[in-house]
Amino acid sequence: MPFIVTWDDHEVENDYGGDTAGVTADPAAFLRRRAAAYQAYFEHMPLRPSALRRDGGVRLYRRFVFGDLATVHVLDTRQHRTAGPCPAADHLGGRILDDCSTVLNPAASMLGQAQEDWLRDSLARDGATWSVLAQQTLFSRLVLPNGPEARYSDIWDGYPASRERVLTALAQKPNPVILSGDVHSFWVNDVLGDFARPDQPPIATEFVTSCLASRNGPESLFGQAKALNPHVRHLDNRRAGYVLLDFDRARLTADLRAVDDLTDPNSACRSAGRFAVEAGRPGARPVQVAD
Repeated sequence: MPFIVTWDDHEVENDYGGDTAGVTADPAAFLRRRAAAYQAYFEHMPLRPSALRRDGGVRLYRRFVFGDLATVHVLDTRQHRTAGPCPAADHLGGRILDDCSTVLNPAASMLGQAQEDWLRDSLARDGATWSVLAQQTLFSRLVLPNGPEARYSDIWDGYPASRERVLTALAQKPNPVILSGDVHSFWVNDVLGDFARPDQPPIATEFVTSCLASRNGPESLFGQAKALNPHVRHLDNRRAGYVLLDFDRARLTADLRAVDDLTDPNSACRSAGRFAVEAGRPGARPVQVAD
């Protein structure tokens, strides 16, 4: 079956961003590792030859148009992002930040300027019923148990100005949907124009898929997430699987498919929740599961 691919961090190493390592201490060694990883990805994944750039990068942000039903805008939030906020010499990669003023830097970007410009233009030209962003990690605000100002730096919370620019573009579309991953758990989120105002109607819906063959996310970060974040409509940090989406012009249905036992290759796979978004009414509603 045909499939559309984009990467996150583990094709290279945990929590890297741009030319900044997440694990490797030697910057030159990291760049060699990244170059080898990018070439391996290009050689083994279904990408057009034109995706490989002369500088060794891979052009992964692109769009796919399915008539007037849906346009999928595929993003790359790893290769082009600016350096993370408040870096620590003794801690590479993502971490919880508190009292970090640079997190609000308006020039910081998850996508890089060229990709942000491309996305804004791509959304402006999108005339489909459903505008879908397929991207890597949790987009919605995640208030942590550490306090209301604490943020995890590796997700979009580390780049709030960049998120606001994307939200401004999405707000112009009638039915925006964001597809996310990375956090090894199922989430269904109302995407708000201002997450500090949970009384606002959502402007988009975010579906986050769980992992396929790995442990779930850290309970220390996600255990209280639903209570601390009223825009989180559903959170399942116990099961692993994928999200099956069904689009028509009237509604989008998302089925969270989960295996019973990751250690059993013959394990049953069943619905762990089903949600619908009506065209013209952002925000997911649970629907009855009949497995």
